[in-house]
Amino acid sequence: MMLRQATRANSHVFIAPLATLKSNRLSNAIKQEKAEQSEGDLEASLPIFKRGEVDSILDDYQKEYALNQDVPIVASTQGKPPLITANYPSRHQLYAESNIKPRSTAQFRVKDLTLDEVILILIHPDSNFFSDECTQALACLDSGYSKLLYDANELREIDFSPLREPRYDYAEQKEISPDRVRMLSACFLHYKGDVGLLVRYLGHEYTGLHRDVETCLKEIKPHIDQDDYDHIERILTQGCP
Repeated sequence: MMLRQATRANSHVFIAPLATLKSNRLSNAIKQEKAEQSEGDLEASLPIFKRGEVDSILDDYQKEYALNQDVPIVASTQGKPPLITANYPSRHQLYAESNIKPRSTAQFRVKDLTLDEVILILIHPDSNFFSDECTQALACLDSGYSKLLYDANELREIDFSPLREPRYDYAEQKEISPDRVRMLSACFLHYKGDVGLLVRYLGHEYTGLHRDVETCLKEIKPHIDQDDYDHIERILTQGCP
């Protein structure tokens, strides 16, 4: 009698897990079937484009977003961005070729330096300051840094050399060109946030290259005092402020 009761008790111990195991297997099988069905529905819902339609879509994308229509922005090889072959001048070359020379006697510094003031220098490829792990950690640290790193990666692929080309239709311009804004941003990033180098790279009207400085100073000298003359000479030869 005691043996029968013990056997019945033990049978309940094994029957319950067995039933649970069968239930779990059935549940997993149902989930897998639903997942396969959903995947099939998704594939069936995806649009199927013919080769001509794909080319048309890519052509429209090129016309709307390309900075230079002669340079394709759609990579022919997946995963490899277009190679920028422009040879940009160094900071030393910009100082040497510009009519606006830097002043060794005029310097400024930030009183309470924070990461925001130097972040463009630190993330620049030439700096080699952050490892890949540090860059990922920085992106997780703050949403602003995350967007900055994302935008920086895109801007590095932009050729901003057309900024040096003359703009003959400036007077007829009705709106600010978004392509030019992106190129200016790429240039600003390339020169690590140095506005002075950005202005020197642009040259032309940005540095007053068209002005005859010596003639201007000669004409105004008799009509103003020395203090005003010194300020005007500084502005025309070294920039403002």
